[in-house]
Amino acid sequence: MTPTSHLGADTKEPSARHKISGRSALSARWAYAAALAGCVALAILCRVPFLAVPLTNDEGGYAYVARQWAAGARLYSDAWVDRPQGLVLLFRLFIAIAPSTVGLRLCGAIYVGLSLLLLAYVGTRLYGKAAGLCAAALYAVVSSGPQIEGFIVNGELLATLPAVAAVALLLRSRGAARPAVLLFLAGVAAGGALLVKQSAIDGPIVVLLFAPIGAGLSARARLRRVALAFAGLAVAPALSAAYGAATGWSAYINAVVLDNLRYRSFDASANTLNAAVAGFGWFWSEDAALIILALVAVALLLRVGSRTSKVESRHGGSTQWVHANKIQSTRPTDRLSHSTFNFRLSTSDFRLPTSDFRLWPWLPLPWLAAATVAVTLGGLYSRHYFVQLLPPLCLLAAAGLVSGVRAVRRWPWTALLAIAPLAALAMTARTDASYYVGSSPVAISQRLYGWPVYTYQAALVDFLRWRVPEGQPFFVAYAAAPLHYLTGRPSVTRYLWRRPLGTIPGAYAAALRAVERGEPVCVIPVQPVTQPPGDARMRATLSRRYVVAWRRPGITVLCRKP
Repeated sequence: MTPTSHLGADTKEPSARHKISGRSALSARWAYAAALAGCVALAILCRVPFLAVPLTNDEGGYAYVARQWAAGARLYSDAWVDRPQGLVLLFRLFIAIAPSTVGLRLCGAIYVGLSLLLLAYVGTRLYGKAAGLCAAALYAVVSSGPQIEGFIVNGELLATLPAVAAVALLLRSRGAARPAVLLFLAGVAAGGALLVKQSAIDGPIVVLLFAPIGAGLSARARLRRVALAFAGLAVAPALSAAYGAATGWSAYINAVVLDNLRYRSFDASANTLNAAVAGFGWFWSEDAALIILALVAVALLLRVGSRTSKVESRHGGSTQWVHANKIQSTRPTDRLSHSTFNFRLSTSDFRLPTSDFRLWPWLPLPWLAAATVAVTLGGLYSRHYFVQLLPPLCLLAAAGLVSGVRAVRRWPWTALLAIAPLAALAMTARTDASYYVGSSPVAISQRLYGWPVYTYQAALVDFLRWRVPEGQPFFVAYAAAPLHYLTGRPSVTRYLWRRPLGTIPGAYAAALRAVERGEPVCVIPVQPVTQPPGDARMRATLSRRYVVAWRRPGITVLCRKP
């Protein structure tokens, strides 16, 4: 007969209890894995309405350059782009797997799935499993946002994975048996983000800021940790520079470094303020709820810091220690308050001063600040620049959301505070719902851009394939790189974007001479040809040598006179 207590408590054999506990832990792990898989599926699902949206200039240009490079052209000389090799390498991989517009976007969706898995890990390490899963789910949805062109495959999106990987490795180094290796790898990953886009400075800044934080380390040990992270950070830029030196140093420097300085005088200087207001307006209209929830998390962090300081003062300040790995509880009831981040005073083999430990939950805030600086470095404030803000913002928003839900359970009246984020969510739904439901890909493009070259992209590609013989060039005045990629026909100039055509010395003059000689079979003016970088000479040449061969509202194709 199995003995029981007078309260009816079951006193099963220890082995039976362990079996039950093991099964529960296994079930919890499977549930967590299923939730992560659901987040990945959600990310792909949210991008389905945008898979067939006409290819944008950046996507088409990078894909075209990647194909040229794969065919043997020299990057930065024959195949010109102003981005580091990492971005073009990723596009080489994508177009080798799935070269169509839909295939390219699906590759981007899978890439986002990998990023959100790492983001879930980061969130779990910082705030617990609930917040980690919430951050992944938020990122799955908002990363596809049309107002910030989240659905397109661009440098900001592709730089996210190495940046988040760097932060994940940084957090993994805490309490690890070999933290030096992980810190070095965190630096390598952060440098990899710079190899995708030059302005991806958020990952490197976070790694260098938090690398010296450790368990009662001396100043020398902290410097050593920073040196390890910096050494890893230098790997990718060093490889990039070595390739540039081997294939043409002058062309590499002009494209990757100098061109990003030149264009400010061409596009950014005159309308920077207006562009910034418009850019942040798009971001606010779509992600206001995230911002509000992030502010909730910041308020809680300030409250936690204040309470922890009082605990320190009562217990002798720096003589108190907290366990580094207690930032997340093994129980599913972690709370975002003084007990939320589990600031439990305890002893352990691996200890961290309370003053150092309190810094870790703040990690997303300097990450977000660095990403904001990165957005401003571009100067143009294009919609897709703001994609870089999403990972740290989703972490903070998840922390705020989870804490808010738990606060409502404890104090029901706090549900009134949900009015602000719900109102912001309603604004986003009003702005974005029609993009996800009831709009064709062409209609989505028309609403976002209003560019005829996108609206009639499919028909235009069909005509150019028919009219321009394979291997013969055409010219777009002055930028529609997807046409070259989708038709498989080369450009008469290696500069596929309007800005470098106007800023690189001799670039426009060379294109003008080619048109005067009648080298391009067709010319497609996508803007008034006399506007920069064009002039009256281009208009006169087109009138003399070319005639209208195809027309749609807002766009015309000119072909050589017989």
